[in-house]
Amino acid sequence: MITANLIVSSLSLLVLLAYGWRAAGVSRQLKTVVGVVLTIIQQAAANAQKEQGNAGN
Repeated sequence: MITANLIVSSLSLLVLLAYGWRAAGVSRQLKTVVGVVLTIIQQAAANAQKEQGNAGN
């Protein structure tokens, strides 16, 4: 459940960012922020999967 919620919220965030790009034009700063956010999301997803794996065992 945690992972599913995380994925849904991540997709929602990406959609919002895509509209933001169109509105603001893509700047280097924005790309950097998006890169950091995506990295954080990936790490959170990986941690959630590890926790689920540990709970299963």
